[in-house]
Amino acid sequence: MRTNHDRHSTLAVLAGVALACFANWGWAQDFIIHRFDDASELSTWSRLWGAPPQDISWDSAVDAGGGATLGSMKITVDFNVTSHATDNQMSIGKYPISDPLPLSLLPYKALEMDLMWGAGSPKNPFGNYGKFEYGVRFTDWSDNAFGKTNLTVTNSWIHLVAPINPAMPKIDQVNSLILKLYGKGVGSDLTGKTTFWVDNIILRATADSIPAPRMTLDPVRARGLTIVASATGQSPQQSIRTANAENNTYSWIGRGTTPVTYSFTIASFPGTNHPGFEANIYLVPQAGMLNGDPSGNGRIQWDSAHCVWINVVRNSDDSATAHFIYKTNQPVNNAMFDTPEGRLGNVTSTNGPLGTWSVTFLNDTNIILTAPSGDSSNFFLPAAAAALFTDPLFAYFEARPNNPSASLNTGQYATFSRIQIQGVATPLDDHFPGPGINPDLNNLIWVVLAEDPAGIAVVRADDLYWLGWSLPASGFTLQANTLLKPTTWFDPGFTNPVNFGNGRAVLISKDDLPGPNASFFRMIKP
Repeated sequence: MRTNHDRHSTLAVLAGVALACFANWGWAQDFIIHRFDDASELSTWSRLWGAPPQDISWDSAVDAGGGATLGSMKITVDFNVTSHATDNQMSIGKYPISDPLPLSLLPYKALEMDLMWGAGSPKNPFGNYGKFEYGVRFTDWSDNAFGKTNLTVTNSWIHLVAPINPAMPKIDQVNSLILKLYGKGVGSDLTGKTTFWVDNIILRATADSIPAPRMTLDPVRARGLTIVASATGQSPQQSIRTANAENNTYSWIGRGTTPVTYSFTIASFPGTNHPGFEANIYLVPQAGMLNGDPSGNGRIQWDSAHCVWINVVRNSDDSATAHFIYKTNQPVNNAMFDTPEGRLGNVTSTNGPLGTWSVTFLNDTNIILTAPSGDSSNFFLPAAAAALFTDPLFAYFEARPNNPSASLNTGQYATFSRIQIQGVATPLDDHFPGPGINPDLNNLIWVVLAEDPAGIAVVRADDLYWLGWSLPASGFTLQANTLLKPTTWFDPGFTNPVNFGNGRAVLISKDDLPGPNASFFRMIKP
């Protein structure tokens, strides 16, 4: 899915389907988050982190003005650098920051609030009351405290203004407001009870109009299991794993002379302009899992003590290589992956990544790695290591961006038209004919493990297009029509949009089209 196509070229590929993009927008207005006119406004505030005891309350007697009634939010923090050491800090947050989520900050030029520090609060060795930070948290739970001040005044309201940089990463993916105060650092130690009040939290609007999203309608490139790197970051978990936890017999160990093969067939894959993007198979015995949990506590290949990893990447010359990598006895660590001991072999396909990649265990230790081109490589797993991979064993299939410049590969995807496990007591062979979009993936075979479950979709034979729109799209809704009449637009009922980096998209089948001859879509902000 690409959201930068010229609209005329997009329309040229359609077969009797018209795409129209209309937008209705107005001038941006200030977003008043809180005046703290009553105690109910504290219901969305809570402690985020920090060891010192923290208390959030409504103070009806203290007010900075601006509201309909008196009131402000009062925070007390009992700092103690000796007891809490490096966790001598506080952070509170408001979640959600808006309804609906996420919120885009693009229409706003600054985050403002009024702040008053209480007399008697402890000072640090620099003679001030600490470094106060305020900002936002994003949908991936990272944060940006873009407003900072070293406090020196008590018993007097000060007005804080933090400019919003329109180039801020993830500026349209905000879900929370955060306030922080550090009581440990070089010369910044605090011990004692800090008290402060907050009032009039406002996002100040720019004078510019809110831009309308840009829409695309792209034909489906491949059908099958599509795993989109739709969560942000270098290595977000976007995978499926085998189910059947109690009767899991997917290990190759103890099969005698019966070969066991694990394979996937790649039907689509990002090009060389997206370096680092990879497709993976992980083979993990439950005995080595952290707390025996096959869902992992993050990334399964990091958490588990034992892991076999089949890693497929496209090379700069458009060939592709599969690497056989493993580790043993390294829970919450993967240093062995980068050693000669842990990297047993590889095979390259000059035809690129598309086609079937397989790893076959001829017995417990003898391994063949095969590329779509038919090229193969043979090597051996040490017997002591192989003995750790007995049943129950889980197989994981994944696509991930794996690029330090995470935005370069965010939104890219790989499509698997077939996944097989052969030679075991209960063979697995899934061509992914459907049904539908996750969570309708066959749950008798698979479990979804994804930071963004909507980014794992089964593209069916009758799925025709990805209907997409660019971001930001805060406040805009999708509508459909069969005629260009202003009174007949309706909600098409599409759900589970997928994040494609700089845009979102939904799958549209033939039956989803509003009309047999002409279909129109638009994004509109009332």
